[in-house]
Amino acid sequence: MSQGLNCRILVKQHLSDRWAEWFGGLHVQNLPTGEALLFGTVPDHAALYGILTHMRDLDVQILSVDANPVDLPESQAEMPAK
Repeated sequence: MSQGLNCRILVKQHLSDRWAEWFGGLHVQNLPTGEALLFGTVPDHAALYGILTHMRDLDVQILSVDANPVDLPESQAEMPAK
């Protein structure tokens, strides 16, 4: 097994589900407060930084980021970040 990151990213605006692919396959949940929560597992810090860079490039305002190490099966750890 290898280490990945279990991530939760809160952003200031609602996002459509089609953005999940742009954000490394994270799930998108729009909240009643007008914010959106992206959550899921990424293989490493580089993948997380790639997602955050996409958000910056798209002018998505990030409110918070929470990332905690998690053990990944080898097959999931080898998945490339989008």
